[in-house]
Formats: sequence, C-alpha cells, structure tokens
Amino acid sequence: MALAALATPAAADRVDDLIGDLTDGDWQVRSGAAMALGEIGDERAVDHLIEALKDDVREVRLNAAWALGEIGDDRAIDPLVAALNDQVREVRCVVAIALGKIGDDRAIGPLKEALKEEDLSASEASADALRKAEDPKLIEIENKTLDLQRSAGCPCVADLCDHCVVQLCFASTLVKLGRDEYLDRLTLALKGEDRFLRKEAVGALVRIDDPRAVGPLIEALKDEEPWIRSEAAKALGEIGDPRGVDPLIEALEDDDPWVRWHAAKALGEIGDTRALPPLAHLASEDDDRGLREAARRAMEKIRLKEVEI
Repeated sequence: MALAALATPAAADRVDDLIGDLTDGDWQVRSGAAMALGEIGDERAVDHLIEALKDDVREVRLNAAWALGEIGDDRAIDPLVAALNDQVREVRCVVAIALGKIGDDRAIGPLKEALKEEDLSASEASADALRKAEDPKLIEIENKTLDLQRSAGCPCVADLCDHCVVQLCFASTLVKLGRDEYLDRLTLALKGEDRFLRKEAVGALVRIDDPRAVGPLIEALKDEEPWIRSEAAKALGEIGDPRGVDPLIEALEDDDPWVRWHAAKALGEIGDTRALPPLAHLASEDDDRGLREAARRAMEKIRLKEVEI
C-alpha cells in the first residue's frame, strides 16, 4: 500500500505542485515530477500518474510506471496492464515490475499473454533462447534464422536480446505473483552464454524476493565475468539469507577487487558473526584502501546487529 497521506499543509502543497508539473511543457520537469511523486507516495497523484503513462516521452512514462508501483494503489492495475504493450523495452520492464509490487492477481493473465507475445513475435526469433539454451540443434536453427534476418535487414542481435530482458522482467513478476513455473526462465538465463542476460537474470532473481533465488545466485558467484560475480554478491546481500555467508566469505578472496568489495558489503548486510574473522583479515591485509574500509564498515554493521539481538 501507499505511504501514509502527507500530514502538513506545506507537504500537501508540494504534492499539488508536482501534480501540476506532470503537464509542464518541459519533459524533464514532467519526468522529475513523476519520480518525486513516487518517492512521496501520496495516493492523490495516482490518476495523474496514470495519465502520464501516455506521455510522448519514454522517460516520463517510465517514471510514471515506477511511481505507480511505489504508491501501490490498485487503480493503476488496468492502465499498467495496457502499458505492457508500450513500444519501449525499458518501459515494459518497469511496468511489469510495478505490477509485481502492487501484487494484484489481475495482472497474472496479461503478463502471461505479454510474455507469450515476446516469445512468438516473428521479428524476435531468439526471444525463446532461454528455453533452448541446452539444445544444440535448436541453437543451430536459431543461428540460421538470425543470419537470414541480418541479410533481410531485420533487428540486430542486440535488439533481439532486448526482448529476452523483457522476458526476464515479466517472468520475475509472474514468480512474485505466485506463478512458480516461470522461475526456470530466470535460472536458465544464469546458465546462458549471453553475459548481459546473465547480469539481468541476477537482478530479476533479487526482485522476486524468494529464498529459491539463493542457490542460483551462489552459483553465479563462480561466473567467469567479474561484474556478474559482483552483482551476485550484491544480490545475496540484499536478500540477506544466511546460506550466502560461506560462499560470500570465499568471495572475499576473489581476484577482482569489486567482487571482494561487494562480498564484504553483502556480509555486513547479512550480519552473521561468522564473517568477522575473514573481514578482519581483509581490513588489515588487503592492498586496496577502499576495500579495507569496506571490510571495517561491514564489521561494524555485524557488531551493531549483534548488540541489537
């Protein structure tokens, strides 16, 4: 649900001003107003943000969708469902996430249909690649299809991958809404060859806020790409499951400093005292000053949580 209604007259005036800004002639003003209204969370903005979903500028539509998800009012369900057909991939992703935040079962059917369209569109031959990743014959057929598309001037591979990103957004929202069968799409993406999609899959697994995401994320700590290992460490910290502690302790010895930094921060977020000795070692021995400081901050967080318990 939305945040409580604003209590002071000054705050109320601020919301009224921001609502007015949603129709300003400058798109940046409109976009900023939508984001601010989402942060404030006042339900009086809902109808106006719904109108902003039709804005000509994608940034405004994107922020309006995000704001509606933050406010959480079910009046936004039908307009957000309609926005699943937005022409811009980023907007469709944010719309799907917003529907998951509101958590209304009315979104399940449209999300399933939208996901099906993402799979089967004639101009998106590789959008179903997540399910085909382990079948060499299907991959060969898919590659031939992409060669034909390139020669015909159809969308490039990067454009096609965009639709896989939309799949991940839709699938994570459906899992969050109770459709467990879509979890496989997220875990398959973590095993795929496309490193960009592996990174997006990590983010999608965080969004579902489900303990079943922990196992695949622990596996992602072994990914060949350092930035994906970093994202996996960060994700495990956000989820806060103690199963991530031992793998994150191992990640403190990763060759990449960013992986070590995110692992230290994640251990601080989880707050398990098992991490104190390895963090102390990192704080005193690592060559990177920023890493030593990150380890010290993580130790402080753990000790603070221990006192609170």
